[in-house]
Amino acid sequence: MRKKRKLNQSKKRILLLINKPDYPKMLEQKVVPLGLAYIAGVLKEKGFQVKILDMTVEPLTEEDFQEFLKKFKPDIVGFTAMTPFYPGVKRWIALVKKVLPSTLTILGGAHTTLMKEKVLKENPALDMVVCGEGEETMLEIARGKDFDSILGIVFRIHKKIQTNPPRPFIKNLDSFPYPARDLLKLERYDLPLSILTSRGCPYRCIFCASSKIWGGFWRARSPENVVDEIDYLYKRFFNLRKKSVHGAEIAILDDVFNLNLNRAKKICDEIIKRKLNKKFVFGFWGMRADLIDKELVTKLREANCQQIWLGIESGEQQILDNLNKNLTLNQIRRGVRLIKEAGIKVGGNFMIGNPGENLSMARKSIKFAKELNLDWIGYNLITPFPTTKLDKWAKSHGRFLTKNWEDYAGFPYKDYEDKDSFYPVFETDDFSKEKRMKAFWEFEKLAHQR
Repeated sequence: MRKKRKLNQSKKRILLLINKPDYPKMLEQKVVPLGLAYIAGVLKEKGFQVKILDMTVEPLTEEDFQEFLKKFKPDIVGFTAMTPFYPGVKRWIALVKKVLPSTLTILGGAHTTLMKEKVLKENPALDMVVCGEGEETMLEIARGKDFDSILGIVFRIHKKIQTNPPRPFIKNLDSFPYPARDLLKLERYDLPLSILTSRGCPYRCIFCASSKIWGGFWRARSPENVVDEIDYLYKRFFNLRKKSVHGAEIAILDDVFNLNLNRAKKICDEIIKRKLNKKFVFGFWGMRADLIDKELVTKLREANCQQIWLGIESGEQQILDNLNKNLTLNQIRRGVRLIKEAGIKVGGNFMIGNPGENLSMARKSIKFAKELNLDWIGYNLITPFPTTKLDKWAKSHGRFLTKNWEDYAGFPYKDYEDKDSFYPVFETDDFSKEKRMKAFWEFEKLAHQR
């Protein structure tokens, strides 16, 4: 009979960490890591001593990090990493084991969820991978539950890797405490006051890994719970509010805020009822253009929403169909028009190098952006994140130009001024590397004219 693995229940200290990016320009806007803050909030509520170290805003040298570990002596160190951050996180995990060999090292996040066994095999200093939502999983680990019985983890046992069954997704998002923002240096973030009102997305765009991470369905907090948190932010952190480069003081970061129109409108009504529209300027980073109606944008404007970002992706209908976007150009036109008529500014995000696209089609996207008269334009090279349908398409229809995860940012993060230092992850016969970069810099020129 093998010995069961678990963490001693008497151990209480937990460190949650985002590593310092190797390329500082990778993050142009520093946004509060709500995922880690949610996990920290759950652990704090249950009596654990938790710290969050976000080295994107609080950079440490390796020497300083080792001293930090020696002083805090965490029993668990949980890392998270987006795909471009993943190569750099290995070094920091190894440092933890060097300083504190008995500390449990855990890695979570989107990239880890997609590549769980591979990530564990590549990192000898890593003890465990947490897949998907981390709140309940991390709590069970911290409480000392046998690893064999914890859903949603992959871990080492006797030099072998064991993959446990996945954890069911949490249905009642209202049950969580608010993210532990008090553990963060909020004044160092460009968007210190951000909120998630829902998780997941039911759509199946081929470039997106959301369905693999969040289960392919949408779960939402109640309007009252959402506005309770906004009210809490006003009372607790109002002095830290600051406007983003686009004007918002509170950023709603949902993948698709307006999937349920009635709920979206009730959130607006509740904000207005409590007069929080007199306290904050709101902005939305994730809405569907086809799920907008006049009543919603009217209520949003009354709630003091001054900006909305839409995922447009392309100005060519065939390309939208190739992406499985389930969206038409006329729906985008209508959505943008309704937003503008309500007196709200609108930004649109585009991607370059989509399946079936060439330089001429990419230029149609630029023409479409001009036609829409957008207030802001976001653009990046489409990136085939691992295990997505786009990744499979790129492997069968194109040529990969890099094997480095650092290059999966979709924009120039090494040296923005040196155009030769930046290139797409892949190319096709119809849309070469050089032509993709030409389209990128033409988008750059248009965006700077806004």
